[in-house]
Amino acid sequence: MTDMLKKIRWLNVVLFFSLALNFFVAGYLASDTKVLHRFHKHKSEHKRPELMMVDYFPKTQRREIKAYMALNRDKFKASKRTLFKNQKEILNLIGAETLDEAALRRAFQEQQAGYNQFQTELNEVLIRVIMGMDVEARKKTQERGKRAHERRKDR
Repeated sequence: MTDMLKKIRWLNVVLFFSLALNFFVAGYLASDTKVLHRFHKHKSEHKRPELMMVDYFPKTQRREIKAYMALNRDKFKASKRTLFKNQKEILNLIGAETLDEAALRRAFQEQQAGYNQFQTELNEVLIRVIMGMDVEARKKTQERGKRAHERRKDR
């Protein structure tokens, strides 16, 4: 009888985790659907700033940007690694027993230089795509951007 109780208890645990996983997956999938769009009106505010401009582009240009980023993944990964390395160094300096102001300033300057380089690389991609766009696509991008900025006036 105890074996049967152990099996039932184990089955209950497995079913509980299965149900929890199903709720998580369903919630994740529903979080970005049209049904719940009212709850996600300002979703772009939570995105990284370097990606917000891309949101205004037509789908074909967004695909082109994604394809270019995928082709040059190693270059962008190297920039991101540098940023994370700089961030780790800053955190190490913050946690040190004695705080060295000069080293902390230097680390922040290196981090800023890394951000600038990463943003420059992204800007080059955007410029390349924009130069290949026709007037209609550029106007559409401009209009989307204007509407987004109009919605954000009060912030």
